Amino acid sequence: MAHQYSLLDIMNAALVSVGLDEIVSDSDGTPEFRTMSRNIPGIAEAELEAGLYEFSRGQAHLLSRIPGKFGKADGYLIPGDALFVRHLWLNDSGPRCLADWSSDGEAVYVDAADGCFIEYLSVPDASVWSANFSKGVQFKLEAVLHRMMGDARAADDAEMRAVDAFQTGRTVAAKSRAARPFIREGSLGRARFGRG
Repeated sequence: MAHQYSLLDIMNAALVSVGLDEIVSDSDGTPEFRTMSRNIPGIAEAELEAGLYEFSRGQAHLLSRIPGKFGKADGYLIPGDALFVRHLWLNDSGPRCLADWSSDGEAVYVDAADGCFIEYLSVPDASVWSANFSKGVQFKLEAVLHRMMGDARAADDAEMRAVDAFQTGRTVAAKSRAARPFIREGSLGRARFGRG
């Protein structure tokens, strides 16, 4: 990865862009810093949920069993940095054995006494964010700062730049994922599209 931005770098880029002074530490007490600090989690989490960014993927083998819920016998706590679970499977060798499962945001519930595997979405440190994702967050912060300063037009312009940056980031992320077959395997698919 060519860049390694910190959250402070992204915040400073937003501050400079709107004509304000940079901050020198992540404990700055200015109203601008406090406003950006309150808004960054929502900005990042909303975009991570909307886009399938590769840097936000995590995998875990869950073994610490808790009582089940939602009609499932077993429960397993999900990692603390997980926003939500994308997939759950029971074995990690050979073809994935997918299972019927549910979640309440803190744990997954499944009929599997021996544990399970999950792929989840997390909010990673800013140093691993893609360049377009970082720019999108910066532009969103610029919009927040412009609104704070009473400049609605500049805020709307910054919002549009954020939308463009995030869309570019989503497109790049989509291109980096493996292609999936258009036709699902099954008797109907083989009969209709099979050869021979």
